[in-house]
Amino acid sequence: MTQLVAPAAVDLPDELYDVSLGFDWMRHLSDCWMLRLAFASAYASDGENNSRNAWQFRGAVLGIRQWGETWQLVVGAVASGRRDFPVFPGVGAIWKPSPAFRLDLVFPQPRASWRVFDNGSRQQWLYFGGGISGGTWAYQQSGGLEDVLTYNEWRALVGWEWVPTPRPGALLTVGHKLAVELGYGFAREFEFDRPRPALQLDDTLLLRTTWRF
Repeated sequence: MTQLVAPAAVDLPDELYDVSLGFDWMRHLSDCWMLRLAFASAYASDGENNSRNAWQFRGAVLGIRQWGETWQLVVGAVASGRRDFPVFPGVGAIWKPSPAFRLDLVFPQPRASWRVFDNGSRQQWLYFGGGISGGTWAYQQSGGLEDVLTYNEWRALVGWEWVPTPRPGALLTVGHKLAVELGYGFAREFEFDRPRPALQLDDTLLLRTTWRF
């Protein structure tokens, strides 16, 4: 749930909802290539506009090639469900020169990570990253007119995460993960499908905590 605080004159909903269900599948195709597929169906709306604009397809098709001991090359596409950037190129490289450092140079959210603690079962990492963030929701104006709004934001952030230690040879790490991030958001705006001016927002600081399991 996302809450909006805005003047009544801009006619925006008080709350927006986003619910999705999907799956993520990874498999080795050869000693060098790995395939990752992700598909999800999402409902993104204010709860009043239940038209087809409230339903989104999200997913990714990525090929990952191991290049030597320390490099992985990534090529593919990511479907975001957004109106402004419906498909991102999932292209870039991952550099892991040591078990304690990882550099993800993959659009749209590059990140550099340093491991600062490892007790054998769990690890702590510090990271610096950024990229594009936001989303698209269908909503209904106060007069009953249906529209679609897209929130766009670029951000830079630093963070800390506490994760399970990866098992050798495992494609995914199973277990709960905790992260805390402090960031700076800029180039923020709301865009609309109907012909109305975009709303420009001030830059902001953000604090986010996530718990995944």
